[in-house]
Amino acid sequence: MKYMGIDHHKQCSYMTIMDKDRMELRSGDVRNTCHNIETFLDEKGEEIKAVREAGRCSYVMVDLMKEFGFDIRIGHPA
Repeated sequence: MKYMGIDHHKQCSYMTIMDKDRMELRSGDVRNTCHNIETFLDEKGEEIKAVREAGRCSYVMVDLMKEFGFDIRIGHPA
C-alpha cells in the first residue's frame, strides 16, 4: 500500500507518494495532464490511497484519480 497527497493548482499539482512507513518515494510538480500524471505515478497495480485538499477544482482531480483506480478522498481544510 502506498499513500499520496495532492496539492492541486490550475496548471500543475504538487504530488507526494509515501510508503506505509512514511518514507517519501517521490514528489514533485506535475502538470495536470493525464499523460504527465500517469508518468509520475508509474504504478503497476499497487494500491494507492490518496488525499487531495478541498478547493474549487477538487472533483476534476478526484475524477481523474478514480479513473486510474485509486482510492481518493478530499481532505477537510480544518
